[in-house]
Amino acid sequence: MKTIATLFLALGLAGCAKQKIPAPEVEAVAVLASTEGPTSAPDGSVYFTFGGVSGGRILKWTDGPRRETQPGLPEPPGRVEIFREYGAAGLIFDAQGRLLACERGPSHDRPGVTRTDIKTGRVEWLADRYQGKKFDSPNDLTIDGKGRIYFTDRPPMIPGRPRP
Repeated sequence: MKTIATLFLALGLAGCAKQKIPAPEVEAVAVLASTEGPTSAPDGSVYFTFGGVSGGRILKWTDGPRRETQPGLPEPPGRVEIFREYGAAGLIFDAQGRLLACERGPSHDRPGVTRTDIKTGRVEWLADRYQGKKFDSPNDLTIDGKGRIYFTDRPPMIPGRPRP
């Protein structure tokens, strides 16, 4: 996945420059377009979104051996599978290993921030409105050292549509 490979490359090179250590090798783990929000689970798997908040899926990549699709043409290592079908953008794991996501909801009708137990699949809506008004397009999120969640809510994606 280009986004993950680029991120690993940027972080790896920044640390190497300070310590004068040879740069690490960069390896593509999946080749997909329109991905964002990569985050690493406690077990080492990587969750990311495909297609963005307007209609994407949450995908999960797990490490594994390379497979050959045609003689001499290996696929990237590991396995990519669908974790959840509906639109999401930013992802992050909390200290308890639960997946937080900026989402649009199963029918693209409930934009908000969710927390999912990845073992059971149980989804909990943490926020879907502010001062009685629905969010439009929550996009990115992070968690600070005290466990507080911060996220962005983009303006309407449809021109001329008033913000709720």
